[in-house]
Amino acid sequence: MKILIVDDETRICESLQSAVPWSDIGISEVATADSGEAGYRTFLSISPDIVMTDIRMDGMSGLDMIRKIRQHDSMVPILILSAYDLFSYAKDAVHLNVTRYILKPIIYGDIALTVSEVVEELKSRKKLNEFEGKIKLQIKNNLGALRQKFLYDALTLPTRFDEDFTNNLQFYQVDQAFLRGGLVMSLQAFWPRNGKVETEKQWQIYRFAVNNIIQEVLSKWQPSYHMPFSEDRITVIFVGSDENELIQDASQATKEIINQIYTFLEIEVNAGFGRWYPHPSNFSKSYKESIEVLKFSEFEGYKRIDHYNDVHETNFYHWPEYPLEEMQIILEAVNRGEWKEAMESWLILESSLLKKDEAVPFDFVKMLCTGLLSTIIAYRCQQQSPNDLPAKLVEIQNYRKKEDLCACVRKLLEQEAESLKNQKNQSTYTEYIKKYVSEHYNENISFAQLANELHLSRTYLSYLFNRDTGETFANYLIQYRITVAKKLMNSSQHLMVREVAAMVGYSDSAYFSRIFKHVTGFSPSEYQMRT
Repeated sequence: MKILIVDDETRICESLQSAVPWSDIGISEVATADSGEAGYRTFLSISPDIVMTDIRMDGMSGLDMIRKIRQHDSMVPILILSAYDLFSYAKDAVHLNVTRYILKPIIYGDIALTVSEVVEELKSRKKLNEFEGKIKLQIKNNLGALRQKFLYDALTLPTRFDEDFTNNLQFYQVDQAFLRGGLVMSLQAFWPRNGKVETEKQWQIYRFAVNNIIQEVLSKWQPSYHMPFSEDRITVIFVGSDENELIQDASQATKEIINQIYTFLEIEVNAGFGRWYPHPSNFSKSYKESIEVLKFSEFEGYKRIDHYNDVHETNFYHWPEYPLEEMQIILEAVNRGEWKEAMESWLILESSLLKKDEAVPFDFVKMLCTGLLSTIIAYRCQQQSPNDLPAKLVEIQNYRKKEDLCACVRKLLEQEAESLKNQKNQSTYTEYIKKYVSEHYNENISFAQLANELHLSRTYLSYLFNRDTGETFANYLIQYRITVAKKLMNSSQHLMVREVAAMVGYSDSAYFSRIFKHVTGFSPSEYQMRT
């Protein structure tokens, strides 16, 4: 570092230059000047890190020199070395942001100590500036992810749309059109049926590609903002004050997204639109509506774009919620020839469809029965077995009672259950999962990958596991891992919490601690103390 000493007494400059051990306190260069004018010129010439000056000098005073220096550098530390302790000097020194005020006579040890303190302050300031620079760079590099989280929280969490929210929009570089209206579109991606995706890891790569396509298409349709994948869904917020124009543009952008995803990746997707709202406080409603539309779309086909208003106009909201999960279980059981399982699941669904206290529309029940009968026909065709069921499809079109429709399906399933036995015992699926967990609990376990290995859908496998164990897979895995963790802590009190977490499959020790306390009632450290 460099220091500039300004004093009109040459002997003082020379004595300070020679008597103070500058190198020992971090000063590598000492420059001197014998007047305020010379001091100011030297400051501009060498840009010192520290300035030390007298106040009373012929010509330009020390305070006047400081004023001129402050016009160029408001932060450089300045030390005043003076024989005068007048209040007016001290007041001016405070206004000029002087770092230290040292009274003569000069004590070289005190000078060295004071400058050393200032040097350490400069080093600390430099480290702080470097740290702030790194933080700003990290924020800049991760601004996209931070913006996505901010907007997703605005859709899914209670949010105050006040001045702070507006300021956050500016910080995350969100267009102010966000405050003037918008709508939400949710996009559901389905595993490709071409056999190219066999593992969850491969599916993650495909999802990454889907995300890139969406980002590229939306770059031409601004302002719009998309969220990361969540449960195989991507959410997009389209913003704009003109409702009709925005709906038209958003639909066109979504159509292009769907076409490109299928063209390049052979992945089928559905898109559901919520309604347009004039203020972001209602965007969460639009988000929920888009999810509801996707539930309706999934059994209608693929590569669909459905709007809430269109669904609403077809009296969708007067129908009960489509029993998506139940139908998936039944249809998969039929496709696998597991007729007993299909029969048991249908009886549960049938009882809800025929409840006397709930007016389930006839057309709704007819739609379910027709779809299930079509699946049974397709299964028989694949098995090349005698198939007289197409006539049943014509027959049920003439039924006028829900009870007759359900009885027709029930009779067919009963016949198949009597004539054929299940080719696979469902309990073996559960045993497979339990064995896999016992061998891989310390790894990242994907339920979707397990389902894929067993050639089952996640919904169907989840149903079987819950039926056989009475609990969800996620809860079973947590309980198993916590049980192992307790055994580890019982066997050795010297294990650290993060070590135990890693040994049972948790990379985040804080998350592990929360789960452990939720299950046991104690934090890991409390549990170790008790044992």
